[in-house]
Amino acid sequence: MQILQKTIITLIFTALLVLGCAKNDNFTLPTLDCVAPTFEPNTTLEQLQVQADATIQLYPGQANDVLTGVVISSDQGGNFYNKLHLVDEITQVPAVLNLEMGASFTAFPPGTKIAIALRGLYYSYPFGKLNIGGGIYTSSAGKKYIGSLAKNAINTTIQKYCEPLNLDTYTTKLSLATLKQEIETYTGRLVLLENVQFDRKLIGKTLYDPKEVDSQGYTLRKIVDQKGNSLYIRTGKLTKDFADYVIPTQSGTIIGIADVFSKQIQFYPRVLEDFNFDQSPFEAGTTDSEDTEEEEDVEEEEDVEEPIHIVVEPGQSLVFPGADFENWEQFLGVLKRPGLKFATQVMEEGWNNSTGLAFRGSPTKTENAFTITQVQVPQNATAISFLLKGTANAKSLSIYLYQADGAYVAFNLEHLTTSKIIQPTSFTNQQGNVNKYKGTIDTQGEWIKIILPLQNVRYNTTGEGDFLTFRFGGKTATIPSDYNLILDEIRFEEEPLSE
Repeated sequence: MQILQKTIITLIFTALLVLGCAKNDNFTLPTLDCVAPTFEPNTTLEQLQVQADATIQLYPGQANDVLTGVVISSDQGGNFYNKLHLVDEITQVPAVLNLEMGASFTAFPPGTKIAIALRGLYYSYPFGKLNIGGGIYTSSAGKKYIGSLAKNAINTTIQKYCEPLNLDTYTTKLSLATLKQEIETYTGRLVLLENVQFDRKLIGKTLYDPKEVDSQGYTLRKIVDQKGNSLYIRTGKLTKDFADYVIPTQSGTIIGIADVFSKQIQFYPRVLEDFNFDQSPFEAGTTDSEDTEEEEDVEEEEDVEEPIHIVVEPGQSLVFPGADFENWEQFLGVLKRPGLKFATQVMEEGWNNSTGLAFRGSPTKTENAFTITQVQVPQNATAISFLLKGTANAKSLSIYLYQADGAYVAFNLEHLTTSKIIQPTSFTNQQGNVNKYKGTIDTQGEWIKIILPLQNVRYNTTGEGDFLTFRFGGKTATIPSDYNLILDEIRFEEEPLSE
């Protein structure tokens, strides 16, 4: 009898220990809860990001390499699926861990610190986002993506720390304007936006509506601030919390994970508790109509620059065959299909009455004028330059310079009256919107020289793939687009720039 009593007491005590350790009654992986990790971290998300690029790679490090991260996402509301969004505990470098696990919030609620064994995992850094997973998935279109960590590999790959961390530490309070200005910094991180409200046209609608979705099947609802800045809350068909949520009149705060999709800033709330609209609405209701275009134009104050003396003359070697437009067939021979759009050959209107390339008219669409592809270029060029003359009303030019992996930076001409050095965007198109077409050009009938510095740009020197694109901006319902520009002498500068 005494043995039986001892056995019962032991069983009860064990049960109490298990129940006390569980943080949620509905966790799905009991072997992961409240067991002190045996993995010993020896690397970080930051170190993994440094060695990653857009290519999907098998992790090449040591067999015992382990890193840690803090979970900031939750699939409880249905807005995340088979993913854990993580940040580094110290640096807040973000990452996405892909795994086959529904209701992952029960095992890994926000604030959970986890250790990840990297052996056998795959990683990549496309679009400025670090992705980790268990393999490579190939779509029906032949595109390759990071695959999910298999269910049966979760226990041997992920270990969980029992004590949750304070999520406030990993939630950054920002204005919407600051988020837009510094989206490169905050992409993939948990953000609390202050003093925002839904666009007034949306009041009374549901947050998700299967009849109002984009090409990916998501409903986008616009959030605005008092200064007219905006972004979109994105919800999909798997949403549970948000399907019946009626958009309120009030203003307040929202919490979510910031992202960029198709060059548009989007915001992913996790659960309804991420919304706190408890303040009176403000008056600046809607934003300009152009922020829903494929190429988002952001109006910003122009930097005030010291004047730079630039001698207006052609640079050294041609950037590509036919880059002075004297041999038209050579020029056409290096164009990527579909070839030349909008721009045309003009005789005796180029530099020193030579042949040039004219942009004339009022285009209705924003498109590529031309893309140069499959050309051999020097590795030591310091800049690309070209000569320009004429006018452009309200829409300017944007120039892409490609890397070997297909990503590109943009040189946006915006407002021009004199010769100028145009700096590249600080990030590529894979990390956010790089295009700005708004601007007025008026060279007062004189030739000016535009210089695009290359010192900090990893331009494509392989001789394969795209190298350079010139783009023009189409008119909208509120912004005209009238071009009368002559372009000529696209050349490399091989001497160091002096400013």
